[in-house]
Amino acid sequence: MKKCCTADQALVDQSATDHERQAVALTMCRLLSVEVRVEDEMFDLASCFALDDEMYLFDDVDVEHSGVKELIRHISSSTPDE
Repeated sequence: MKKCCTADQALVDQSATDHERQAVALTMCRLLSVEVRVEDEMFDLASCFALDDEMYLFDDVDVEHSGVKELIRHISSSTPDE
């Protein structure tokens, strides 16, 4: 992810084309999607072993991941001029 963000900054600094910027944005979305999926699976498993007073942690993760997923959908469906 860090490498991708560094590449994106270079694109902005060098006045990259919209197509190049969109390609980096879509790559970042794919990477974030994988990260969220892995975290979801880890937290699903961990929730099986959680105590009742720890369940609020999983609610926080659900809220955070819902926001990230919505942002990924928005960026993925955007056109370069947006």
